[in-house]
Amino acid sequence: MKDFGIVVVPREGDKIPAEKTAKFVFVAKLSTEKGVSGFSSTKVRAAMEKKDSEYLKNALSAKTCDFLLNPTK
Repeated sequence: MKDFGIVVVPREGDKIPAEKTAKFVFVAKLSTEKGVSGFSSTKVRAAMEKKDSEYLKNALSAKTCDFLLNPTK
């Protein structure tokens, strides 16, 4: 069993891939929230490593932030 998965966060104009939940590949819905769709995945990864919940709460939608900060098996 894997201990981690991948969340694909599409940007406007991207071809949206299919989810593969059995392989722990999840696809977020394209966000229409101001600022959410333009965030930097590099900054999000850095914030996750630092456990910078404040940055994540400002950069991501509430559901995405909760999914990343409170994963379940």
